[in-house]
Amino acid sequence: LLGSILTRRSDVTEPSDRIRWAFTFMIGLFIAGFLTDTFEGINKIDATPTWSLWCAGLASGAWMLLYLLVDVVGIRGWTLLVQPAGANPLIAYFLHPILIGLVDVSGLSHRVLAYRDSEIPWVVITGSLVMAMVVCLGTGLLARMGLRIRL
Repeated sequence: LLGSILTRRSDVTEPSDRIRWAFTFMIGLFIAGFLTDTFEGINKIDATPTWSLWCAGLASGAWMLLYLLVDVVGIRGWTLLVQPAGANPLIAYFLHPILIGLVDVSGLSHRVLAYRDSEIPWVVITGSLVMAMVVCLGTGLLARMGLRIRL
């Protein structure tokens, strides 16, 4: 739905209107998540409605931030880092668990993936960002080698 307001046929054309629309959408998702919380709780594994709605609300907030940075303000240089994954999302999607499996098989899991078990938030965040960059780089390399996945 958020992407639809970026099309030429959209009635929402001004950046301020798009932000207002996205903000309203985000608040609506959070309210819906709050209202459904009494049914099944928040559980990612069970994909409960509350978890799904709150994640969609958070994604809407991230969308607004990215829209402001990239489209409104014009700060685009950093997007080169994630461009390969954006151009080949299925490769990136499959590459992450493959990399995790290779690290596990190599016996280096306790060192390379130790960030996942840390109780220090900045260690977890930094490790996750490094893994994301490795996946983006790997996706770019595989795409340059000619690998394409299409549905």
